[in-house]
Amino acid sequence: MSQTTQKQAYRWLLRQIGAARHWLLISMGLGLLNGVLLIIQASIMAGMIHQLVMEGATREVLTDDFFRVLVLVVARGACTWGREFCGFRAGACVRVEVRKLLLDKLRRLGPLVIAERPAGSWSAIVVEQVEELQEFIARYLPQMALAVMLPAIMLVVAFPRSWVVGIIFWEQRH
Repeated sequence: MSQTTQKQAYRWLLRQIGAARHWLLISMGLGLLNGVLLIIQASIMAGMIHQLVMEGATREVLTDDFFRVLVLVVARGACTWGREFCGFRAGACVRVEVRKLLLDKLRRLGPLVIAERPAGSWSAIVVEQVEELQEFIARYLPQMALAVMLPAIMLVVAFPRSWVVGIIFWEQRH
């Protein structure tokens, strides 16, 4: 498949996402929340390690922090579950829409055109290839957005604490 054809197919597919847009936005929001919770969890754990190693704190002193980490782990698990659920729903909406478009096109083509190819090839297009859209819609598209947003959030959080982190981040990007 040529690069032009791939771009056209990608644009066409993105136009089909309209019905699933709200599920995708929720999935992205939950992924973003999961990332923010991970940053908070890492910050708490770094503080705990600092207290244990540098200040010689006891486990009893860190009980509240252990509880906070536990709550964050459960919250992140809920975000991950919600993200998977919403991603699946988004993929299901798009698959139904694409199948409907394909079947409408086959109906318009008529039996003479359909008879030119084996029934198995049409079946593969309508069933198997449309199923392959699930991972693209459910995981890839939300992850593309998160790959941009989460590093920016990490930079905003880390830069005020250590400007060296900001410089390293900047050098890796350019």
